[in-house]
Amino acid sequence: MARGGAPTGKWQAAGHLTKGDEPGDPRQAGAKLIVKRPGLPEVEILLEKPEFYIGRQTADVDLTLDDDLVSRKHARISVDARGYFRVDDLESRNGITYAGRTVRRLNLHDGDSFLIGKTELVFHGNLDRFKKGAEPLPRKDSVASDFSVPIPEAEVSVSEEPASPLTGGAAARGTPDE
Repeated sequence: MARGGAPTGKWQAAGHLTKGDEPGDPRQAGAKLIVKRPGLPEVEILLEKPEFYIGRQTADVDLTLDDDLVSRKHARISVDARGYFRVDDLESRNGITYAGRTVRRLNLHDGDSFLIGKTELVFHGNLDRFKKGAEPLPRKDSVASDFSVPIPEAEVSVSEEPASPLTGGAAARGTPDE
């Protein structure tokens, strides 16, 4: 039996935070979730740490969803050192629904919407690498830019007569026997 109620979460107040504390800090992207429950007002939650857990067990997660379709520890939203966000299913029974199908993992982009149980979650983040005109930074771990590979000039010969696939020689030209 599904119970109603607003989503709750345990997180520290935003006043103690400074942007850019460490690489992969979700605060750099202004990452947040918009939580939409049927019949309840929308809730906006800032993602302020590298791993954010969603589930039904209040003591073990950051966002509690009071829904029988949600596992105790259902999903994790994480950000890596490069600033890529993703949501992973934590072996729940009902998974995560994205675009009408159940997924176990989803790389998140600004505006992505997914379902956990009956709750729709919309991810928002200021992800500079997806803006038009943003140039990727050159990789420092690649050696390909350190040297050039010469391309040898290929010798090309053209024969006047095409080779016959049956004899390997020149194809006979002419008219059929009369």
